[in-house]
Amino acid sequence: MKREFFIDTENVGTAWIRQISPLAPKDMVYVFVSNAELMRKLKNSIPFPKKQVEFVECIGMGKNDMDIYIAGFVARKSARHFVKREYVIVSNDKGYEDFIAGFSRNRWAVIRRQGVYGQSFQDFYDKVEPILTDMRVDPDKIMETAVKFRKRDERAKLHRDLVKEYGDEKGTLIYRAIRPHMHFLINR
Repeated sequence: MKREFFIDTENVGTAWIRQISPLAPKDMVYVFVSNAELMRKLKNSIPFPKKQVEFVECIGMGKNDMDIYIAGFVARKSARHFVKREYVIVSNDKGYEDFIAGFSRNRWAVIRRQGVYGQSFQDFYDKVEPILTDMRVDPDKIMETAVKFRKRDERAKLHRDLVKEYGDEKGTLIYRAIRPHMHFLINR
């Protein structure tokens, strides 16, 4: 059965490459990218044949717009093909569950797969390590704290812990520096 992968790069970064390797000759990968720099990086580093990879530019979209765009893209692709295919959305977002359940009832095999969290942890570390080093704090110690309070509903606890450890001003600066990258750790 032919597989088509739909990659949500907003929250799986480059971790998906190892997850879907190797590709079968008939497989196809659609890479949704909202960052021009990431798109250039991926185009030069993806180990799959170019004819099996298509980039879908989502630059300028809002926070959840890429998820909606991916769902629409999958729906459009599946409506064009009467042959059964396996549609695989590679994303850490939980919002695809109802969409996938609806397609499964209609005999289309849409499967939600998550990113490789070990790589996601590394992506987080790569983003915050230079910032934390510039702030003259131990990146590894901050990482332990961030992983401990990685869930969305624990962000206030993370902030309180950092303030307790580093003081109000510095703790808040550290929190603001790492918060935009916490999505790499949410499901670890």
